[in-house]
Order: sequence, then structure tokens, then C-alpha cells
Amino acid sequence: MEFKSLEIIKDLEKQIQTGYSLSIFKGYVAINKRGVEKLIDELYANLPDDVVAARTYLKNKNQQVNSNQSSEIFDNIKKFETQIEGPIQIATHVIVNVKEIENLLDKIYSSLPTEIQEANILDKQ
Repeated sequence: MEFKSLEIIKDLEKQIQTGYSLSIFKGYVAINKRGVEKLIDELYANLPDDVVAARTYLKNKNQQVNSNQSSEIFDNIKKFETQIEGPIQIATHVIVNVKEIENLLDKIYSSLPTEIQEANILDKQ
């Protein structure tokens, strides 16, 4: 089972990994701001559908659905979004701290709704 939300988060990681490294700013990269914003919009749009799909998948596999109605993932996405507003913008790119952005991506992964995490694990078995 493929979850669009997980793919989008991986795409966000790729954007950071393939960002333009600046020798002037060690530990920072320039990323295409609009491209990342589009991915964030897609993430917001796809999360609810992925939760529904994960719940259905778990029910079909006779697994108990442990729902976490936490808004933590949305808080983490918002923090990520704030980081890409960054103080240094050059045309269509923004300069971001790689470690901070990677930490936020890790938090987004870990705060994915329980249903998606459980369905993803079960699907890989």
C-alpha cells in the first residue's frame, strides 16, 4: 500500500538533499521555495485521505485501528513551513539550515497518524 503523504515527505527530503550548497553558508542550502510550498500543500491535502485509506486497510486486515487524533503532525508541518519562509531569499530560492530542516522532517515522520504508521508497517511484512 502506497501512501501519498509518505511519498511527499520523501520528496521534501530530496528537495533538501539536492539543494544548492553554498560555500559561504556552511550547513545551509538554497532550495526552490515554490517547489517546497507545493509539496507542503499536497501534504496537507493528502493526509486526510491517507488516514482514511490506512483505517480501511487495517480493518480489512482485521487489525485494531488505533486512532491518534493529535494535531502534532500539523504543528510540525507548520514549523517546517515557517522555516522555509527563511530570512534569506534569493529570487525563487530560500536558504535554510539543513540540520534544522532535517530535524523537522524527522518530527513530521514520527508524528504521522498512527493509522498510517501501522498500515505501512503491516504492508511491508
